[in-house]
Amino acid sequence: MPAAVFYRVSARALGFWPKMGGVKVTFCHFCDYANICADGAVNIMGVRNAVTFSTLPILFPDFSIVLGLVSEPDDVGATRVVEVRLIDPDGKPLLGGRFEFITQLPNQRVAQRMSFMNQKLEKAGRHELNTYVDGKLVLSDVLEVLVAPAPPSTGPMG
Repeated sequence: MPAAVFYRVSARALGFWPKMGGVKVTFCHFCDYANICADGAVNIMGVRNAVTFSTLPILFPDFSIVLGLVSEPDDVGATRVVEVRLIDPDGKPLLGGRFEFITQLPNQRVAQRMSFMNQKLEKAGRHELNTYVDGKLVLSDVLEVLVAPAPPSTGPMG
């Protein structure tokens, strides 16, 4: 199953299912690396909201996205499909991943990590990472891709 995506700014909750049951996305972080221990502890390194390159396009080498999920009390036994999509400034999907969250306990909390390698970034600007549960948009996050010229070379003596 695929893993995830990029770096974090501010996540906006767009809505949950207060009367229908469902799953809440409690956090969404873009990061350099994340792992989830056997006891459920989440370790996240390099959380960010922007990346800067000296030129575009570029292959972004290695990145992850980690999500926190909690089930509603009346959702025990349900299977929810969770999907993330990274969208460029022109609205073009760049990548995505999906997984199933099967609730076994009331208020069950889990974390899910998705990892990607060598993603081509072609455009500067606001990239959106959208999170869907059962096809409904529940969280949107932003990764700013910036271009800054490389500093001039100062020669061998510095």
